[in-house]
Amino acid sequence: LIVVQGFETSRFMGKEFSAQVRVRTMRRAQILSGLIYIIFFLLLSPLLGTLSEGSGVAAIISVSALVSLLLPWALTLGATASQLSASVADSVGNVGLLGQLTHGKLDGRHAYVLVAVVGTGILVASDVNQVIALASRAFALFYCLQSAVAWEAARRRPQDRKESWFFAFLAVIAAAVFIFGVPEG
Repeated sequence: LIVVQGFETSRFMGKEFSAQVRVRTMRRAQILSGLIYIIFFLLLSPLLGTLSEGSGVAAIISVSALVSLLLPWALTLGATASQLSASVADSVGNVGLLGQLTHGKLDGRHAYVLVAVVGTGILVASDVNQVIALASRAFALFYCLQSAVAWEAARRRPQDRKESWFFAFLAVIAAAVFIFGVPEG
């Protein structure tokens, strides 16, 4: 019900903010999102007894009935805010990444237009389930590459060689999700 995204946005704001400010904002965002999740589960805990009375979807429907007056409003507001936050964060992150990849040759105005055109093109050419599956596989590929970089960095440091295999394992798992992931439905 609650999704918090956009920690990486601060990374691409180096021209506007110092490293200390960017680290502080990322840390605060992670702490805030962690608190939100903890509060969510604390608020959910009185309903866990109702969850154990049913199984699967029936249990979720039983809990939903207890909060049914608020649920449509909370879900709509939460989903809208989450997607707006994610789209803004992803747009800023993509523009920053494009700026880095082109070594500043593509300015922000043109990068935002490019991001909007490509995103709209993907959405028009696909249905919602395909877009979600594509995004999930893209995240898996991203995490695979991040894990591979971490593996290589740890492998080169003698004191981290043992831990490097954990990163290799994560890279293999993420690669499997990317390659073999099948959309539901």
